[in-house]
Amino acid sequence: MEKKVLPWIRERFDLGERVILWRALKVAGLGESGVDRIIGDLMKEGANPEVGLLASPGEITIRLAACGDNREEAQDLIRPVEEEIRRRLAEKIYGQDEDTLEGVVASLLGHRT
Repeated sequence: MEKKVLPWIRERFDLGERVILWRALKVAGLGESGVDRIIGDLMKEGANPEVGLLASPGEITIRLAACGDNREEAQDLIRPVEEEIRRRLAEKIYGQDEDTLEGVVASLLGHRT
């Protein structure tokens, strides 16, 4: 895969060594339509980074995905959009990436004892 398939795909579709990086922000206490109302203007088709929503029972995941020539460039594309989303949603964001609501609550309770 690493030696034959991926190099062929990169060459065939002129992808070079581009990197796709993503970040997930977890939201609770607000429904999908509420999140969309607050950050919907940041969800533009074909934008880099791309912002999307995933609704699950009890939480909304905001997914930011950026494509760059390297990891640092992709991070630099995500950073300002993530900061704006965090500014707008503030305390409604309880975690990121692999965080779970249960895990965050357990951690907060552990710090109180």
